[in-house]
Formats: sequence, structure tokens, C-alpha cells
Amino acid sequence: MARRSGTFAGALRAWVRWLRRLREGTVVVRHTEPDAPRPTPDTAAADDVQQIEDAVGPWFHRRYRVTIDGPRRGAVEVMRAIRTNPNVIAEDDLAPFTLIRGDGPMQVGHQYDVRIAGPWNGPVEVVEVDDHHNRMATMEGHMQAGAIETRCAEADGALVFEVESWARSASRPFDLVYDKLGIARALQSEMWISACDHVVSFSGGRRRGPIEVLEERTAEQG
Repeated sequence: MARRSGTFAGALRAWVRWLRRLREGTVVVRHTEPDAPRPTPDTAAADDVQQIEDAVGPWFHRRYRVTIDGPRRGAVEVMRAIRTNPNVIAEDDLAPFTLIRGDGPMQVGHQYDVRIAGPWNGPVEVVEVDDHHNRMATMEGHMQAGAIETRCAEADGALVFEVESWARSASRPFDLVYDKLGIARALQSEMWISACDHVVSFSGGRRRGPIEVLEERTAEQG
């Protein structure tokens, strides 16, 4: 399953794609400020899983959603393909997945290295998986501490694919480029927006309206 790592050139291309999406209106971003952080999903797994309370800066909850009309593949088939090879939703030059522990389709305990374009690593461990969703927790060395979930469901003949994350920056330098400058946050957005695009293509359907991005950010924390 090995793939080449994301590159700085890939990061630049991703940045340009993200700006173009915003300009063309194919992505709509909605920002809110929650009264209090939502509880981080249970990420109990290996000893080297990073805990969100050990991180720095504000807490982010982000959700990416695409609705697909007329799909030829159902939710279970979409998620089966992702479990078999997560790279079906990954950009080669932005954030390819490499399986570093485990064998075969995605299972609890499997670990992946997501080599995000730029100077950042993204090792994760699978902590939940079933026919309709999977959840991964960040490990030591990841740029963030928290969890991310992908899921797919059927509703009135359409598919709804979502990626949802709960995280804080793992270090002050990353907090600078993620929160203060917004560069890493834009690249992360493009990574998961591209995943939504790949699911639309794989499903054989048509995207309904823009891809929706919800972002909740708490006040600065320690």
C-alpha cells in the first residue's frame, strides 16, 4: 500500500485548488464559536496515542460533508473500498496513506502514516471500524492531537459522505501555521475536500450543491 509522500509542490497545488474552490463556490465554509468544547470521541488505543488535553492552542471541531445524487454504489460499498485501501480517497501529492502496522483491510489496531505535503507527519491508529464508518486517533509525532472519522450513509436515494475531526495542535510551532497563519488548516481542508470529490467519483453519482465545511473553534487554551 506504500505511496510516495506528499511534496512541497503538492502543497502549493493544494493551496491553489483550495483558493479556486472558494472563489468558484464549490465549497462553502461556515464558522461558529461553541460555548464549550464538545467531548473528544473515545480514542483509547495504543500507549502512544496523543490526547487532546496534552495539546496546545484552541480546540477545533471540523466537518466536511458532500451529498451525492444518483450513486451507482451504496454506502457500504464506499466504506468497504476505503477500508480496503484508504488511498482511494487520497491525493498522491498531498496526503497518501501508508500502512505501517497490520495487514489486509482496515481493522482496529492498524496504524497508518499519512505523509501530508510539507514538513508534517500524520501517524494515526484505527480505533473504530464498521460497515458505515471508521475512526482514527492521532499518534505521537502527528501534527495534531485528537481523532478523525469518515462515514457514509444513505438517505432518500442519495449518499451523504462526511469527514469529522476533533483536534488541537500538538505543538506551538504547528499552532502558529495551523491557527494563526491558517496555512496548514487550508491544506487539511483541501485534503478532506479532495476525499469528498473522490467519493463522488467512486460512487458514480453527482454532487448536490457545494461541499459543506463546518468549523467550530474555541477560545485560546493553554
